[in-house]
Amino acid sequence: MAVHKQWPEGPMTEPAAVRVLRDREAVRTDLPAAHLGLAVVLAAAVGVGLLAGAPAAAAVLGLTLALFLTALATSAARGHRRRELLRRGYLRTFGWATRL
Repeated sequence: MAVHKQWPEGPMTEPAAVRVLRDREAVRTDLPAAHLGLAVVLAAAVGVGLLAGAPAAAAVLGLTLALFLTALATSAARGHRRRELLRRGYLRTFGWATRL
């Protein structure tokens, strides 16, 4: 018996089409929500800095930078360039704030 992967988008969906749909969904976050996410990260870094010192705050910001660079690399690998590349990286890094 053959095992077929069940996609939430439907049984006849191709993997490339699923990636496109998920990519669109990731970009649905809007810039104001991403700005809020950036503000939350900066506030967290300041709070950590006050409580645990500058090295801990630098670690929070460094991890955020690593996440942003990973999002940029992923978008670049998918063929996005220049302004769209930065916009998608920013939205993927800080767009989680739409869920707040």
